[in-house]
Amino acid sequence: MYQKSKRSWLKHLDFTLLDLLGMELALVISYLIRFQGFDEWNMQMGPIPGMQMVMEGVYVGDLYIRMAIVIAFIDVVVVFFTEAYTGILRRNKYQEFSKTVIHVGIVFAVFQSYIYLTQQSFYYSRQLLISFIGLAILFDYGFRVVRKRQIRASKLQDKNKNLMLVIAERANVERCLAEIAASPYANYK
Repeated sequence: MYQKSKRSWLKHLDFTLLDLLGMELALVISYLIRFQGFDEWNMQMGPIPGMQMVMEGVYVGDLYIRMAIVIAFIDVVVVFFTEAYTGILRRNKYQEFSKTVIHVGIVFAVFQSYIYLTQQSFYYSRQLLISFIGLAILFDYGFRVVRKRQIRASKLQDKNKNLMLVIAERANVERCLAEIAASPYANYK
């Protein structure tokens, strides 16, 4: 059978972008929870009152903007090397949840290694980091489930499917057609 093949990381670009969105949204909400708003995000206001910053010229907002950039980079690299979306449409909700936890865990472990090796771990809020993990798992899982439902619904419609011509021996035609029809993820009619 002839079928156009895509590279695995391009085939799931939508899931990659949704995971990035989920992680960045988790970071913003974690920041809001920890610092009660965006007042401290404004660089002109300086560091948060009462918080002693040892690094000269680096405010709390700068740290978390840098964290957002590093998390996005790490997420793309982890997706590229671990092939996190292999078989994503065939997973049930429990398998998807475990894969999401593993993916977010790897991204967070690499980020923790980065801030440890660059000696920045002292400056990041533990409360923010812990709430980031929970929210990232929640958002990534939610976005993945919603996107999978959209894809499955569109695959069930015949207008999005290609036509396929089956050439087989008369004795094997029924078996071939039954195998083709049995696959719920076939992109042809």
